[in-house]
Amino acid sequence: MYKNSVYVPIRFVAENLNKSVIYDAKTKSIFIGKLPVAKMYSKMEAVELVKKKYAASLTPAHVVEYDHDDEKGHYVIHIYQTVVNNFQSGDSYTSTYGWFVVNPNTGEVKSLL
Repeated sequence: MYKNSVYVPIRFVAENLNKSVIYDAKTKSIFIGKLPVAKMYSKMEAVELVKKKYAASLTPAHVVEYDHDDEKGHYVIHIYQTVVNNFQSGDSYTSTYGWFVVNPNTGEVKSLL
């Protein structure tokens, strides 16, 4: 016991369950049994998937960023640009290109609009 948490050797637990221990260096995760079948994409990888899918339509002024997870656990990605309509006063507005969801298991990108 350390700082109100109980720690046990992972190999001990796995052997008692008759399972193997697998280390996934990419995610820095340890699994008992086998690796998950579905590939998990990170938020940053989701942003890159959206950038890649819409690259032909985007300008360097467009921003592609993660916004939040939806109720299904999918990543919500926002593509927008800031447009300055008065350089003297600095007045500007946000012009949305689109909202997209990325399934973190499959990497599938869908438009919300």
